Amino acid sequence: MSLTDLQARNLLESLPTSRDEILGLLGLVDRDIEDAEVKEISLDARFERAYNATMNAAKTVLRCRGYRPKGSGQHRTIFEALRSIEGPWTDGEINYFQQCRKQRHRVQYDCAGIVSAGQLCELLEKAKTFRTTVTQHIKESFPQYST
Repeated sequence: MSLTDLQARNLLESLPTSRDEILGLLGLVDRDIEDAEVKEISLDARFERAYNATMNAAKTVLRCRGYRPKGSGQHRTIFEALRSIEGPWTDGEINYFQQCRKQRHRVQYDCAGIVSAGQLCELLEKAKTFRTTVTQHIKESFPQYST
């Protein structure tokens, strides 16, 4: 689904951004990755943090383009919008993050203790790689927002 389609369905809105907002979102990504590495908290909570890092990194790409998700299902919208933006990410990565979104939803709202150490490690590594990918994309495509 294109960005135009998402706007027509009232899932995205145009809204200018700023360098401060972009740097703030990247700060959230870094914080969430750091928190996901804290071994003293549950695997579920660490998984949620790692997922939030990927979601906020994807949201940063949208904000660089002047879009913001709105309405219900914003996490899903963020990843669907990313799918329609040309960049160094793949459909496979986006599909993986969408699966993690569903797992995070179950962890947050349905039941505890369902995340394995392997699931956490995989997502955490992908979150770190995705953060690097997004940062590089911003430097190349939106240098006005880069550090």
